Amino acid sequence: MFRNTTIILILYLFTSCSGDVNVNFKLNGEDIEASLNEPFEESKFLEIFTNDSILLTDHSIPLNKVKSRQWDVNGDGLFDKEYEDKEHFPIAFANEGIYSVKFCINESENCVRKWLKVNSGSLVEDEFAPKLTFLSPSSSIIETEQSSFPVEVKTANIFSKEELLLLVNGRKKSFDFDADMEMLSKKIMLREGKNKIEIIAQIDGIDSDITEEVEINYNKGYSFEDEDLYSYTIPEREPIPTPDIVSVSRPVKTPVNTTVSNSKPVNVEIVSPKNNQKTDKGQQEIAIKSSGLMGQKDLKIELNQFYF
Repeated sequence: MFRNTTIILILYLFTSCSGDVNVNFKLNGEDIEASLNEPFEESKFLEIFTNDSILLTDHSIPLNKVKSRQWDVNGDGLFDKEYEDKEHFPIAFANEGIYSVKFCINESENCVRKWLKVNSGSLVEDEFAPKLTFLSPSSSIIETEQSSFPVEVKTANIFSKEELLLLVNGRKKSFDFDADMEMLSKKIMLREGKNKIEIIAQIDGIDSDITEEVEINYNKGYSFEDEDLYSYTIPEREPIPTPDIVSVSRPVKTPVNTTVSNSKPVNVEIVSPKNNQKTDKGQQEIAIKSSGLMGQKDLKIELNQFYF
């Protein structure tokens, strides 16, 4: 009889300490004392209100030796499949009462149970719920003439970028997330007109009602569709003034010696105006001295590529 009792005691101790992992979890960041049965002391309950979200977080030591996780969040003795292997997640209770949460690791080798007391009513604010705050832009609606805009969102109670969704004009976009700084950042290329930017917190891969959005209006220039916003008057063109001084130059050297069909020598000389002469008159008399020509038809005058 004594031998059988000893064997049972040894097996029980081995089961409680297997894996060298101190199994534990926190409720809303509070390390409530574990209890196998419903406790009588108020200090062993976490008191919450109906429909208020609470955060369950694996706080086992060391975490890197936790290979699997199982949760029974409603005390029915069955592990809930939707929370299997989750390190942290939020839950809520619709009805008041006393509830237990059982947490086991490494295929149920080590377990712990903690208790909640759910009261009717509601908290003013759930400090453990995800929070999103736009830092850039800082207003819900802004106007810009820049084709790109830096978006920055401050987060709280967000542990990884997989818990966030960024939508630009309804389309999913990639982004950078710094968990230590609790900051989402993204430089967004804008289309002309209205741009809707949405940040959504996701819980278990499902969009939650925790969301923030802004509107960025990009105006790159005048549009005939926006005549109420823009007006532009084409200025009258000033008349081009007539120059006071006209420069006259001769394109060829004179005299020019050539030979016509009658084989007589021909001499042509521009007497007036002189080469590079300047004048303030609108017209200029040209005097040409020639010899050896048969008549006026044998003479051609070129002025700015026009023949006379």
